[in-house]
Amino acid sequence: METISINTNTINSSILGEISQNTILVESNPARIESVETVKVKSQIKQIKTHMIYELSIKYLSPNSDISNSLTLDLILQLKSKESTDIKYFNRGFIKNLLGRNPQIILDNLNNCDWIITSDKILNELSKLDNFKLIDKSISGVLASGKINNISFYTTNQIDENDIIIGNSDSITAIINKNIVFDVDLVSIEFLFIDNGVRRLTLK
Repeated sequence: METISINTNTINSSILGEISQNTILVESNPARIESVETVKVKSQIKQIKTHMIYELSIKYLSPNSDISNSLTLDLILQLKSKESTDIKYFNRGFIKNLLGRNPQIILDNLNNCDWIITSDKILNELSKLDNFKLIDKSISGVLASGKINNISFYTTNQIDENDIIIGNSDSITAIINKNIVFDVDLVSIEFLFIDNGVRRLTLK
């Protein structure tokens, strides 16, 4: 049995790091995290320290697994179960369907976000927009597929084909135990994803 440490560069250079830019590496489970908040009380500046304890989940992988990719897929599976907001797009009535779909409707609903995770079906609709830029950066199960303005698009087959998961740079806090245990045929990693405001849309 062997223990190795991962660093923030390993996470930040992956798609997980692009989606979750607030990654905290810890050394134990449960994880104890200290935060400091600066507040003004009666014209005086004070710092308030708080301590939070988090129980991390444990995941077992094969030794040759891509850890960052595996964690990214776990995050997507967690987010795909969120309650969704329906957007009328595919079935708008007989006449409007004959006139064709306008992907600007989708883009107009992607407000206050830095990234989305969606399906190839939805990406094909968005790719019809003039300012869509194709990107080809892939790992198993997740593909960085395009960009419009400052919004990055990722596709996966792990969510419903009509769904869009929406977030920004601080929508996810990833807490990861940097000490990864390697056994003969298993790798164990401990982690927790905190949802700080991710949204899910479903195109109808």
